[in-house]
Amino acid sequence: MVNVVEKVQVVENLPKGWKWARLGDVCNTTSGGTPSRGNASYYGGGIPWVKSGELTDGDVFKTSEKITQEGLNNSSAKLFPSGTLLIALYGATVGKLGILQMEAATNQAVCAIFPNELVLKDFLFFHLLSCREDLLEISFGGAQPNISQNIIRDLIIPLPPLPEQKRIVGILSDRLTAIDKARIATEAQLKAAKALPAAYLRQVFDSPEAQKWKRKKFGDIALTVQNGVYKSSEYYGHGYPFIRMYNIQNTSWNLNLDTLAQVSLDDHELEKFRLEVGDLLISRVNSFELVGKCGLVSSMAKGYVFENMLIRVQLIDSIDSLFVAQQMGHCTIRKQVQGVAKQAIGQASINSTDIRNIELMLPSFSEQRTISAKINKALEQVEKLQQSLQSQLTTINQLPAVILRQAFNGEL
Repeated sequence: MVNVVEKVQVVENLPKGWKWARLGDVCNTTSGGTPSRGNASYYGGGIPWVKSGELTDGDVFKTSEKITQEGLNNSSAKLFPSGTLLIALYGATVGKLGILQMEAATNQAVCAIFPNELVLKDFLFFHLLSCREDLLEISFGGAQPNISQNIIRDLIIPLPPLPEQKRIVGILSDRLTAIDKARIATEAQLKAAKALPAAYLRQVFDSPEAQKWKRKKFGDIALTVQNGVYKSSEYYGHGYPFIRMYNIQNTSWNLNLDTLAQVSLDDHELEKFRLEVGDLLISRVNSFELVGKCGLVSSMAKGYVFENMLIRVQLIDSIDSLFVAQQMGHCTIRKQVQGVAKQAIGQASINSTDIRNIELMLPSFSEQRTISAKINKALEQVEKLQQSLQSQLTTINQLPAVILRQAFNGEL
C-alpha cells in the first residue's frame, strides 16, 4: 500500500481551529459499474451514465451514453443523486473531478464521494483539485495510471471549522472564476494574434497593386528544383547537420534549427546536397494542410544538407527568395499546392513538376526587396506579441495551483 501521507504534502502547523482528518473518516466512497455490453437492452435508456473521460473538473450536465433500469439492476452501477462529487480512478483522466447536476450512474472508473456533516463538498472538491499532481504521482506504476478507493480514503485533508471552509470556498470560487475569465480572454487574444500573419499576407498579396504584378511560374525563375538526399538508417546519427521536414515551421518561413539530425555523406553527396543562403526548402510529403510549406535557408543553416522529403529550389538572381518564401504562405499559393497534391493514407505529396507549375506574383526586384522587408518587420512584431501573450497564458495557468496551495496552507 502506498504511504499516502508521505506522498501528499501536508502543512506541519495548521491555523488555530484546524485539524487533520483522513478522508475516509469524514466521507463515504463507492464506485459504479458497467452493464454487460453484450446485452443491448441495458443501453439506450433514460439513466445518464458517466464515464471517467467525461469528468472535466466542473459540473456534469450530460453524458454521451445512457443505460436502462434493467442495465442498472443487473450490474454494479448505482444511481447517484444530483450534487454527488466524482473523481476519476484510472485512465488518461485519473484524478479529474466532477459534480453531478442530475441523477446519474457511473462506470467503475469513477469514484463517488459523499462528505458527512464535518466537511463541505465544495471545500473537498477544491482540496482534491489542489493535490491532483500528488495523485498523479501515486497513480503511475501499472499498465495504466490508476488510483484506488483506498488511496482516496487514506488521503489526509485539512479540516477547518465549517464557517472557515465556507469562507475559503467563497474566495476560491471568486478567484478561480476570475482566473478562468482571464485565461479565456488571453487564449482569444493569442488565437487572434496567431491569425495575424495570414491576414497580413492577404493584405499584401490580395491588394489591388498585387493584381498588377507579373505572373511567372516557379519553373521560369528557378535555377534548381531538386529532391533531397535519401540514406538508409545506418547513416544517421553522425556526420553533417541534416534539415528534415520537421524543421520547417507551420507558421513561418524561418527554419527551426533547435533539433537537428545528422547524416553521413560522401564528398559527392555533400557537394550535391549542401545548402546555400537563400535556398528554399519545400515540404514534398506531409499532411494535406502542411504539404508545400516553405522554409528559407539562412546563414545559420549554410552548409547543412536536406532530406528526401524536401525539395530544394534555388532562384535566379533577379528574384528575392524571402519575398517568394513569404508568398508561399499566402492562401492563393496554398490552394495551388493543395489542388495538385496527391493524397494517400492521411498524407499528401507533391513533386518537382508540381513545384515548377506554381504561379507566383512578381513585381520588380526592388519592390520585392522593399515588400519582403516590410512583411518581415511586421511579422517580427506579431511574433513578439504572440510570445508575450503565451507568457501571460503560462502565468495565468500557474495561478490556480498557487491559490489552492495558499488556501490549504491557511494563508487566505
